[in-house]
Amino acid sequence: MAKETGLLGDVLGYLQDPNRTQALQGIGGLLQSGVSSIEESQNKWRSLNARAFADKKNPMKVTDQKAFDELVNMTMEGPMSFAPAGITKKIATVMNPERIAFPDIYKNPRELVQEATSRVATENPLMKQLFGVTRQDLFDISQQGTRAGNITDVPFRTAANPKGAKHAPQVMNPRNVQRLQDIVAEAKQQPELYKGMASWYTMDPLYQRFVDIYGPDRAIGEYNKFNTLTGMSSPGSEVLTELNRGTAANMMDTLGRFEDFRTFGGISETKRGKNFPPELAGVIGHPYHSTAQAGPMGKYLQTGLLDEMKSAKVPSYIHASGVPETGFQTQWPVGDAHWSRLVGLPDVRGATTSKGVPTIPKASASVPEMVALGPWFNQKVAQPMGLEAVPAQAVIWGAGSGATGVTSPIGAPKLELLAQQIGETATRLGISPESARDLIISGKEYAGGITKGGILRKEDY
Repeated sequence: MAKETGLLGDVLGYLQDPNRTQALQGIGGLLQSGVSSIEESQNKWRSLNARAFADKKNPMKVTDQKAFDELVNMTMEGPMSFAPAGITKKIATVMNPERIAFPDIYKNPRELVQEATSRVATENPLMKQLFGVTRQDLFDISQQGTRAGNITDVPFRTAANPKGAKHAPQVMNPRNVQRLQDIVAEAKQQPELYKGMASWYTMDPLYQRFVDIYGPDRAIGEYNKFNTLTGMSSPGSEVLTELNRGTAANMMDTLGRFEDFRTFGGISETKRGKNFPPELAGVIGHPYHSTAQAGPMGKYLQTGLLDEMKSAKVPSYIHASGVPETGFQTQWPVGDAHWSRLVGLPDVRGATTSKGVPTIPKASASVPEMVALGPWFNQKVAQPMGLEAVPAQAVIWGAGSGATGVTSPIGAPKLELLAQQIGETATRLGISPESARDLIISGKEYAGGITKGGILRKEDY
């Protein structure tokens, strides 16, 4: 270690002089050791910072997520308690944060929304071609995000007398409420973002096509199965991946071959052998297939129930994507990983590790968390802003997408993303988009199969 100079050097020299008492020399040794520890921490911090933000042309871009996670943990939890400019606990609107996992969620709401608006996807004309609606039409069907669902019970399984997570009140404070309301207010000023997100879950035109194909009586059951299997494909998946895999599960069940999907549906392209079903050639493999997806799917197909699912997010999502005829819910926000990040949950959760390495607790909201935060979000954030909780969740999901790491297209409702995947099916099979649509709804084909969608890490869903 370099010899300290200036006042610190003088103090160390005085304390460690052999002529001083042993007590003073001991204090000097402790101070010297502390300085050495600080220098080592500084050097490690600089190294992690260089890896986490290696793009000199875009210094705010995270280039190494693992290094960034370790950097944030070190910055917020280490003995030095220092932070790079703009990343301090003082910016948090949650109470007594343990860390600042996603600092940009606390930036000026106007800047947050403007950044998101700059990334709104161009409206895909296939939605109008296949389902007869535009984003404006869906926004109108959703009654501008105010249409109340006809399912009012808690959509996920809870204990008999559920208690909310102990750290939930740290999120449920007036300052955090105001921040989230401000994000919604700013999003309302950006119609190209707001309309598509407020109606993101509105699927009435898809259901109407089920009625056209199956008739009104059978349509309810067929739509519910389609909707449930796609929803069950959401853990660890981007939306386009979810639609590809969920419609494949529906196809294989319709063909009486769901066990083939259970066996082969998770295998990546590079590991597929000669016995791999050709019907699944364009289905995206998934590392959590057997545990997080195919297992719950199989139980649902056997029982027709979602009771086996321990997740709050997936049942809430499935019921949010229903329609009046099948039942749908709008009171419970879909607490996925991005919503959890935006409301500040990762900053108040306890420490987590992976193989002994500290990690950021950034996954979807747990059942205990949602027991407390679901009603709070509905009553304190959504309703005062004139929205149902589910549309409000979608609005802040899109508005805060740049801060939370969303990789799916924003501004495009779920129905539009399905239309996009149907277009890929048409290209893959060399048929019209309308024919591809009806084959998928009939359970004879799956959506997509050309573009490879994204897979999320386990800690990210």
